[in-house]
Amino acid sequence: MTAPAQPATSLPVNPRRPVSREHLMFTAVLILLAILGVLLWLKDPAHRYSGESRVGWPPPARAKP
Repeated sequence: MTAPAQPATSLPVNPRRPVSREHLMFTAVLILLAILGVLLWLKDPAHRYSGESRVGWPPPARAKP
């Protein structure tokens, strides 16, 4: 018996290489650092919306006549 011929358009399937543990750890650390960076950037007062002052400054004193 002969094996059935594969169609000419099909590409050979290469087996997937397993991902190393070091690669997974490195990727996880990079993702966690990115999340931490975004959280710290959002908590930074300099990057908040511009609006009313967050400091309750006293009103300006009027000039004496």
